[in-house]
Amino acid sequence: MVQDTQLRKSYYFQGEMMRLSHRMLAALSLAVGLAIAALLQFVVLSDDDETATSPPATRQAADALTPTGTLLALEDGAFPDNKITRIDFTTNSETTVFTAPMNTRIIDFALSPDGSEIVIAIGVAGRERQPPFTLSGLYRLPLDAPDDAVPVVTTDETGVFLLDPLWSPDDALYYVRFGVDENAELVADLLRYDFADDANAVIFSDLSSPRLAPDGSSVTFIRQNDDTFEQELTVRDITGDDERILFTADLVTDIDLPLFSPDGAWVYFSLARDDAQASGTGLAAHLLGVQTARAHPGHIVASNWWRVPIDGGEAEALTTGDAMGAIVFGDFDDAGDVLYFATINGLFAMHADGSDLTQLRAGNRFLSVAWVADDDS
Repeated sequence: MVQDTQLRKSYYFQGEMMRLSHRMLAALSLAVGLAIAALLQFVVLSDDDETATSPPATRQAADALTPTGTLLALEDGAFPDNKITRIDFTTNSETTVFTAPMNTRIIDFALSPDGSEIVIAIGVAGRERQPPFTLSGLYRLPLDAPDDAVPVVTTDETGVFLLDPLWSPDDALYYVRFGVDENAELVADLLRYDFADDANAVIFSDLSSPRLAPDGSSVTFIRQNDDTFEQELTVRDITGDDERILFTADLVTDIDLPLFSPDGAWVYFSLARDDAQASGTGLAAHLLGVQTARAHPGHIVASNWWRVPIDGGEAEALTTGDAMGAIVFGDFDDAGDVLYFATINGLFAMHADGSDLTQLRAGNRFLSVAWVADDDS
């Protein structure tokens, strides 16, 4: 069964619902799940780029991290705040790289291995469409000339969304094609697009939140067990069928956002447990195929970082408590020393072992982040 992470991202097109739910869907009805074609009913009026100096960072401890370097971040918001922003921690400044044009919505983005380009996953709606953004899909644009965007893969199919772009070291693009099949079943396929050959190929199906290994040889993702309804943190060989489960969550726990450490030795992931939903809601979750931790009406469940060795072993918690809120996305710096991540409460950083947790920005405006390598690295 497809994970609710994909539903969450699809519902992102319904801007008001997503803002109210903070990227977390409340209890989903089956009828709503099968009515994805009714999405994309929004108009975003955005045009101009802007540059602004950010507010001072908010730190949580005397020995907190003092980051240097550059991070790209996807920001949510109404006009003109759905945009890709470059955050320079050395100068403590923010510069807009690309703003979503009229009648579009940026959902995700991926940074090229050399740090010079991005691919954005964008939704398009409305009658007035601005070229080249005439269809929903994936678009490639250079960071130094974002107006030169070109389509990579697009779709005009009702209820089909192209999500989770991942730029591999061998200059190919992996992404998830999410939609409804001929049997009205929700499906998610991982595809590979080769820039050189302009060719698409399905790799495998039934997954959410994929992230590539640093060398591109394997992928980690979340899959739901059809028999137990439990979420499974999984690693799979990108070219074959070698697949291993690293961690399994119970029915009131939600796993999300897996990513490899830069040395490939660990898989990090977020874990949220909703004890308030531990009784009385299991049947609804089973019937809908939605994990109980995400089916929590009226409140958002905080999540924390965990990690598990890639070769197997015990998972360990790196953060605790609910101060960070729900984690949205994360990325390591090149050295693998610092994990930068967005939550509903702001932008944070911590060392790879979970120490020196530091809040860098406040506010619920960041949806995704990507570390930009130094020119000398």
